[in-house]
Amino acid sequence: MANDLNYVANTVEGFVLSASIREAIGQTINLGSGREVGIGELAKLIGRLVGREISIETEAERVRQTEARSIASLPTTRWHGSS
Repeated sequence: MANDLNYVANTVEGFVLSASIREAIGQTINLGSGREVGIGELAKLIGRLVGREISIETEAERVRQTEARSIASLPTTRWHGSS
């Protein structure tokens, strides 16, 4: 599974800005960084940062047949967060 991760402060700022834009009324707002990271990749990165080798266990019945992705699409975005 791949995700688009955000800082909480950037998400809150996005909500506040969205609420102040008249054109956003009634629109779906997808806040994100536009950068994709896989959960396994993230776990391994954290392991390297803390100096530990990470072993990832998966259960066959939980593995998705297609890759799930949760990534913000930024082409129509006019504002990008500071972090």
